[in-house]
Amino acid sequence: MVQTRREERLELIDQEIAGMKKEIGKMPAIESSLNDIAKNLEKQQQMLTMMMETIAKDRIAVAERMTESVARESAIAKRKEGEATSRKAAESDRNIVQDLNEKKSEIEETLNDRSKF
Repeated sequence: MVQTRREERLELIDQEIAGMKKEIGKMPAIESSLNDIAKNLEKQQQMLTMMMETIAKDRIAVAERMTESVARESAIAKRKEGEATSRKAAESDRNIVQDLNEKKSEIEETLNDRSKF
């Protein structure tokens, strides 16, 4: 009876050892799969890095275009503002000349009126 228990126990141990050997036999396949996964991850990481670099370059290009556009618009606005200021200055000069001429005329009229007396 003790003998049968020992034999049964040994048989269970042998089965466990056989199962472990099967698992160990799978290790090279698992290792190969892990290597493939690592390679794929590395390729994907390289692709993501390239995409990020491309996006960064595109953003820089867009920012440069926006800066150029804003600079152009600012220059145009300053030019228009300068033209408007020039027009206002010319109008102001004309108004001053007209005012002087009107005052001159008024003075001459007053003098003419006084000379009549």
